[in-house]
Amino acid sequence: MVNVYNCPHNLSKPYCRKCGGSAYCEHGTRKRDCRLGCGGGSFCEHNKRKEECAACGGSQSCLHGKLKKMCREPGCGGSAYCSCGIRKQMCPEHGGSGLCVHKINKRMCYECGTADTCESEACMFYPYKERTIAHKTFEGRRLCYRCEGILNPNALRKFKVRREHIFTEYVLDQLPEINEYLVCTDKAITDGCSQHRPDIMFDMLTHIIDVEFDENGHSSKTKYPEVCQNKRTMSVFESMANRPMYILRINPDGVRKLYDGKVSALGEPVWAPSIHFGNVMKDFCDQLKIMMTKIPDKEIKVVKINFKE
Repeated sequence: MVNVYNCPHNLSKPYCRKCGGSAYCEHGTRKRDCRLGCGGGSFCEHNKRKEECAACGGSQSCLHGKLKKMCREPGCGGSAYCSCGIRKQMCPEHGGSGLCVHKINKRMCYECGTADTCESEACMFYPYKERTIAHKTFEGRRLCYRCEGILNPNALRKFKVRREHIFTEYVLDQLPEINEYLVCTDKAITDGCSQHRPDIMFDMLTHIIDVEFDENGHSSKTKYPEVCQNKRTMSVFESMANRPMYILRINPDGVRKLYDGKVSALGEPVWAPSIHFGNVMKDFCDQLKIMMTKIPDKEIKVVKINFKE
């Protein structure tokens, strides 16, 4: 008797992509896991997996609002981590299942042939093909981010989110009362005599608050000489009618960075808050509250947050 559930590829037919398995939707994802309009039943109203959602009381969520296996708070002891403090599947000392014989992540090892490689014709010419977009296929092929952008451009985001944009949204969310005084965010001052672009600027009527998120951008005197910084400051000052001005400068020193560069599930380069983000932003918002009502005691007053001299 023929087993109708076995396909020529030794898989269960519903779960074989090459055979057009019924478990997959038109987007190349399991129907229950699709967020692209297929009504994935695995997700709750908060757009999280039901079992992982703390708000819904998911079975895999702990009292700290994290996944039980990933939480290392007292009382949880994350089971996903070994005694070395590394995720078990990635620990070479404990034979992590996610590592190959070369002690490399299986999904990234080209020598073992297990790397997630792009299946487009363009990338076939390279000895080490680009990594594919995780769980992303187009017309039955797994593609890297670049090839996806060429073959299926509508699937990719059309804009770039800078660190300054995320930073601005956080400030306006924490201090909504200052929103009405907002002059500009990362663009030239309207009707100003300068083309310089303050990251965030607030006009408190009696004085100005110019917020500069440097991300270590002015630490090198050869890269950004002090004379250039002074010229820029005076240009912005004149554009705001020579009113008293605070310059609130955030300049992570490389040790307490606000953001870490990561790659999203779609293969896009994105910024994610670092472990220092909360503490630094609390100091910043506290300082900003004071500046809202206190006029600076000199024409231009510079205040530095998280700054390494």
